[in-house]
Amino acid sequence: MSMRKIVPKTEDHVFPRSKDGESKKVFPRFRIELTHLPEAKKWDIGKEYTITLKLKMTGISISRFQNDSEFDIIGIDPKGSSHNSSHEEK
Repeated sequence: MSMRKIVPKTEDHVFPRSKDGESKKVFPRFRIELTHLPEAKKWDIGKEYTITLKLKMTGISISRFQNDSEFDIIGIDPKGSSHNSSHEEK
C-alpha cells in the first residue's frame, strides 16, 4: 500500500515557537476508543503504526475559510505494523 505524505501546518499565531526558533508542526489528529482498537494498549507511544479504516463519507465543507471532509468509521483492520519514527521523512 502506498502512503501519501502529510505535510503539517505551522501555526505560529496559535502555537508559540520553541526555544530553538522552530515553528510547532500541527498534523491532522485521529482518536478512537480502545474498545475499537484494543491492540493499541500494547503499542509504544512515539512509534508509528499502520491501520486500515473503512469510512463512510458524511459531509464536505469547501469554503474560503474551511476545506475538510467528515466520515463515520465503519470498519477497522489493525495490522499492527510498526514503523520506527527515526525513519520518518523530514
